[in-house]
Amino acid sequence: SSNGALCSLVLSPDRKMLIGVMNRALVEKDLESGEPGESHVTPPLTFGRGALSPNGKLLATIDGGGNLKLWERNSGRLRASLRAHRDGGYHYVSFSPNGSLIATAGHGDNTLRTWDPNAGLNPVWAQEISGFPGIGFQALAFSPDGKTLAAAAVRDSTVYLYSADDGRPKRIFNV
Repeated sequence: SSNGALCSLVLSPDRKMLIGVMNRALVEKDLESGEPGESHVTPPLTFGRGALSPNGKLLATIDGGGNLKLWERNSGRLRASLRAHRDGGYHYVSFSPNGSLIATAGHGDNTLRTWDPNAGLNPVWAQEISGFPGIGFQALAFSPDGKTLAAAAVRDSTVYLYSADDGRPKRIFNV
């Protein structure tokens, strides 16, 4: 596709729309009718991976260069943009269940970061895996109650659990 690879899929909260986050496009599909929904194609911007806010109004994307962007889903308007991580490999993004935090991580650095989507992506906290340069993270997930953030390391699938509120380490284990 001229829009690049399909990097992630997210369902709208009402489960009626599927949003494909591609390298150079955001494409929506109505799951009931099969018809295309809104498509926000904005070359030369890049999107990469994405996550939808719980209310479905905001979409956070992070590209291969570590650039985090916050979009209004319905209008396609860019609300905020910043360099969240350095270049290198894939990056990941996730909204907390209540929408008050965005978490980011990636292969290129050892840092897990959280951001406030309601305050222009102001940083909330960051945690770094020490002792293993360049191992980075390969997956992120918030607990259903939003109190814990889990991140899996690239090298050995070690899972790190953090308090979502303040980044305090809670537990480390291998899968």
